[in-house]
Amino acid sequence: MCIGVVVVVVVVVVLVVVVVVVVVVVVVVVVVVVVVVVVAVVAVAAAAAVVVVVVVVLRERGVCDILPPTVGHTNRLTNTPSNTWLSLAFR
Repeated sequence: MCIGVVVVVVVVVVLVVVVVVVVVVVVVVVVVVVVVVVVAVVAVAAAAAVVVVVVVVLRERGVCDILPPTVGHTNRLTNTPSNTWLSLAFR
């Protein structure tokens, strides 16, 4: 009878340890995936911001006219100046 109780206790302890290890591993994997996704989103957002700034700077300087003009951009037909903060900064 005593051996049976010891075996049951050992099996229960092993099962609890296995469950705890599995839960810890799952939590670690989820945290790593969330961190990777957040880093990827931030990197894409930063790259997009750099591209937007470069395109806006090039357009304000008249180098890149492939995109339609934004509000406040210099009108090339009427030669009216732009009043955006970026164009004012580069005057």
